[in-house]
Amino acid sequence: QNLLWSDVTGQASALPENFPRKPEVIYADKDALDSKGLGALHRRVLRRDSLRLTMLLHQGAEVNLRSRPEEGKPSITPLGLAACCVQDEEKALLISTKLLEFGAAATVEFHSDGKNFSV
Repeated sequence: QNLLWSDVTGQASALPENFPRKPEVIYADKDALDSKGLGALHRRVLRRDSLRLTMLLHQGAEVNLRSRPEEGKPSITPLGLAACCVQDEEKALLISTKLLEFGAAATVEFHSDGKNFSV
């Protein structure tokens, strides 16, 4: 069965059995934001996928790319996601270290409300 791989979402979907030919491989922009406002590095962090995260970093993905802010949610970098949202401490440390090795900015930005911040 032919599979179409999306590197942005990290998911494969089946092509119809009667698909006439093998699909062309189309690479998405590694720094593009998806419909949820997250980039490929953000997705790799959330999936705790340090192998593909490292591949993207070696391919030049923007390590400090911010997500698109949404109502009630500020923009955040992949490092910020690793710090706040990866529950497995060992994975969070591995991912954070890798991001820092590739130049992630370890700065905290406080918002005007004085309560929220982003990394």
